[in-house]
Amino acid sequence: MNFFVNTTSTDAALSSSLYPGLVDVNGINLKEEFRRILYGYGSTLPKGNWIVYRRFDRTSVSQYYDPVTREGVGGPKYNATNEIFKVRKIPSPRSDTDVEIKPGITISDKFVYYVESHIQPKLLDEIFEINLADHSSNVAPRYEDVELIERYIIERVHPYRLENGVIQYWAVVCTFSNIKY
Repeated sequence: MNFFVNTTSTDAALSSSLYPGLVDVNGINLKEEFRRILYGYGSTLPKGNWIVYRRFDRTSVSQYYDPVTREGVGGPKYNATNEIFKVRKIPSPRSDTDVEIKPGITISDKFVYYVESHIQPKLLDEIFEINLADHSSNVAPRYEDVELIERYIIERVHPYRLENGVIQYWAVVCTFSNIKY
């Protein structure tokens, strides 16, 4: 086999042996691989954690809207719906100068959340970390049963695409907010 002329069959054979059940005609199915990371598969434990995603309807102001200040007073400015789903969260990469954390140096309040392709995150929507004893269950908790503990505001949304521009998953950059509503 000449590896330098046509690598398609070699790529397919390697991918099939390294990623069983994740390969189709277009290569590795990243949507399925990401789902397996979040929810587990076989003997692999889930690595995702549950969050509440607050999706704002910016065409409809909420009961907290103050027409004088054009802000929300005591609550969000716009009406919103809450969704619960699993994500993968990591600290946002720091610059080279911040790599060594020494006494007196602050740690960034920015985080990257990876979310599934069907979520469609938007700028300025919010993500709430929730207080659960165990995030390994694949049954979503009820909104009424969770405690919201940390609030993050979405600052950037990056779709990760493969062949034909199909979104495989999203990387969402968020910043911690002290406002609790």
